[in-house]
Amino acid sequence: MSKSVGSSFLCAIICLTQLPATGVAAEAERSFEPPCASTVWWADSGARHSDFDFWVGEWMVFDRQSGRLNGIDIIEKDLGGCAIKQRWRHMNDDYSLRGAGWRMQGTSSSGIAADGLWHQQWLDNNGGYLMMVGKLNAQGEMVMESDWLEFTDRGGQRHKLKHRWHWKPLADGSIHNWGFQRRGLPEVGEWTQYFDIEYRPIAVGSPLLQRHDPAKP
Repeated sequence: MSKSVGSSFLCAIICLTQLPATGVAAEAERSFEPPCASTVWWADSGARHSDFDFWVGEWMVFDRQSGRLNGIDIIEKDLGGCAIKQRWRHMNDDYSLRGAGWRMQGTSSSGIAADGLWHQQWLDNNGGYLMMVGKLNAQGEMVMESDWLEFTDRGGQRHKLKHRWHWKPLADGSIHNWGFQRRGLPEVGEWTQYFDIEYRPIAVGSPLLQRHDPAKP
C-alpha cells in the first residue's frame, strides 16, 4: 500500500469512527425525561399524572377485618413522573401456591395511555397476570376494572372472571383499598367483594423496609 493510499485509508477510518461518536454525544445531551409534571398532552381526558400520587409511598398493608399484616408495598414514581411502579411482598401464605417454598411477590406498572385512561399491568411470581383500566371518580377514588379473564386451572376447571379495584385516600394519610370479582361461568354472577385492606405508612427506619429473603422461614 502506498503512503498516500495508506493515509487516505487511515483518515477514512478516523472520520467514520468520529461521526457516530459526535451523534451519540449530541443525543446524550437531550433529556430522556418526558414532560409529565402537569397535564397529559397526548390525550384530552382530564386525567393528570398526579391522579394516583396518593398511592406513592412505603406502606404496611393490613386486612381491615382481622387487622393482620398482609404485606409490604413500595410504590414509586417512574419514567420522569409518567408512571407509577409497585413492588409487593406478601407477608403470609394466603396466596402461596400449594407445596411452594415461597410467598407471593408481585409488581405492577401504572400510567395514562393514549386513550386518556389509567392502565395498570400486574405480574407476580405465582403466574398471576392482570390488566385493568380506569380513572378517578367524583369522590377522588381511583377505580380500575379488568376485561373478562378466561383460564383453566391445574385441576382442569374452566374459569371466567372480571375484577374491579378501588383505592380511596383517607384524611389520616392511610388508603382504603378493596376489590370485587365477578364470575362468568357457568353463568354471569353478581359482583362480590374478595379483599378489603388498608395501607398505613411505614415508619422511617423500620426493619420492614430491609431487604429480605422472600422464602418462607
